[in-house]
Amino acid sequence: MSARSRPGPGLRAALACAIAVPFVYYATQLIAAPFFPDYSFLRQAASTLGSDSAPLPWIFNSGAVLTGIATLIGAAGIAAALRRLGRPPLAIALVTLALLINAVVSIKAAYFPLPHPRHGSGPLMIGILLFPSFMILALWSLERSGAIKRYLLATNLWILALIPFMAHWTGLDTRACTGLLQRLATLAIYPPIGIAAWYLARRLRAPDPRA
Repeated sequence: MSARSRPGPGLRAALACAIAVPFVYYATQLIAAPFFPDYSFLRQAASTLGSDSAPLPWIFNSGAVLTGIATLIGAAGIAAALRRLGRPPLAIALVTLALLINAVVSIKAAYFPLPHPRHGSGPLMIGILLFPSFMILALWSLERSGAIKRYLLATNLWILALIPFMAHWTGLDTRACTGLLQRLATLAIYPPIGIAAWYLARRLRAPDPRA
């Protein structure tokens, strides 16, 4: 018998919200884009779908709020799952902080749509991008976590590879692919939340090898 009880319905629901985060984020764009004539995923940022130039900005902005709420609930689930696995409290706190920042930024973006000056994430983006690193820290000494840690490390390397292009350090004119670069960057932001939550949900369902 396992010494660790299976997760209850509340924890399972919270982890399900975290798993849903990337699906809600990307589905929102796919739903909103058809209502924006001539919108280009290649050239235009996602937030343009919720800007004052969008015919139906409420579609995207509602999705941004849902993304934030799912992230907020998911943060509680991921934190609880890490505690059940006996992970270090400081690492759990850092993971939770990164997710809370992500949630706040998503909701704030909906309440202050483009071109509002408060729309952007600003320095808060650093906290959002550190989520994979904080998860690696939280899982550092956990057995049978090599695959998820390698994936999280790959997301860090991915965003580092994109920074020179997004910061215009390369000297290349990237205005024609602004939307593409943004969406490539989000692969290091939203999917890691869902995949980390999926890993934790599976891990909690498995028997405790120490039992």
